[in-house]
Amino acid sequence: MKKFTFSLEKILGIRQFQQEQAELELGRALSVREGIAKKMSLLARQHVSAVGQTVGTTDLGILSNAQHYFRFLDMQKEQLLGELAQADITVEQKRLALQKAMQKCSSITKLREKQYERYCHEENIEEEKLTDDIVTSRFRNGM
Repeated sequence: MKKFTFSLEKILGIRQFQQEQAELELGRALSVREGIAKKMSLLARQHVSAVGQTVGTTDLGILSNAQHYFRFLDMQKEQLLGELAQADITVEQKRLALQKAMQKCSSITKLREKQYERYCHEENIEEEKLTDDIVTSRFRNGM
């Protein structure tokens, strides 16, 4: 009995490698996005903290400093929102690239499975023929 060989095995290996790379790139993009989201969360906490410190004060110097600080936080928030939007675009691009790599890998994998099933079927037919030949020859020799 001959061993099953798939002629596109090297291509399948390359496609699987490309899929793994696409998964890694998506993971990196998601990590960058998560880092930006954490920075935005920290900014929000800083804003709430600053508001809490200024509540009830009538000191104009403190209120003026607080207003400058709030403007600074708003500028940082706007910058982070831009980075977050860019990160979302990157994540979506990486997700699409992964999806495409998975489709390419899947199509070759399905082809391999079909060829393996055909191989197994042919091997079973060959085994049945051999068994029939053995039984037939024993039957003839026994009589």
